Amino acid sequence: MQQEEEIVFALIIGTFLFLFLCICLLLFFILFKNSKKRHIQEKKSLELTYQNELANATIEIQENTLQQISRELHDNIGQLLTVAKIHMNTITKYPEKRTDEKLKETNSVLEMAISELKTLSKTPITSGIKQFSLLNTLSIEVERINKLESTHASLMIKGEIKPFNVDIKIIVYRIIQEFICNTIKHASASKLNIVLNYNNDNFVLEIADNGKGFNMLDKLKSGSGVSNINNRAALIGAECIFDSGEGGTRLKITINNYTQT
Repeated sequence: MQQEEEIVFALIIGTFLFLFLCICLLLFFILFKNSKKRHIQEKKSLELTYQNELANATIEIQENTLQQISRELHDNIGQLLTVAKIHMNTITKYPEKRTDEKLKETNSVLEMAISELKTLSKTPITSGIKQFSLLNTLSIEVERINKLESTHASLMIKGEIKPFNVDIKIIVYRIIQEFICNTIKHASASKLNIVLNYNNDNFVLEIADNGKGFNMLDKLKSGSGVSNINNRAALIGAECIFDSGEGGTRLKITINNYTQT
């Protein structure tokens, strides 16, 4: 009798243990499934955020480029064509002043205007945002800054240039544009240096100006240039080092796996 009771007790305990194990396995399965589902949702959310930021960066590049084109057409090419028109009016109105020197002068002004138009044709907005060359576009940007005569900009290339992943290239260019815009508008800097360092295992972007700098804590708020640069660097998995003070502002971006795939 006692032996039968022990067997029954053992069966009851075994049944409870079995049920407990089943419940544990079921809970583990449910938690695993929910975790996997949450991971997929987070991945989709990150991908959507990345695509939205990429689209915003592309639109911002196009808007900034359109503004630059508008300024160039009005301030530079427009003035050159006005000068050429004045020369032609003078030649037409006063035939006795139609000298070879006057014609050469008019021709020279028109050639300058044509050259400026060719430069504008190489901008990202006209050549296609995904086909533009980072190096060529930055060279044009540096040339544009130097025309302002208030800030001297330079561009240095280190290492062997490698083709960029298109999406990363757009974000990098937008980061550079953001820094340049802040320098010109707020830093009162006389120098702006841009260095593109192409290494075998990573790409390093360094930008520095000698402006008045700013308080980093005050700028680390949503919507500021510093915040935008930090967010975009994080979006492409880049290491971002930002520093600003009396000696100027410096930015260093390090990107791994940046080449075109």
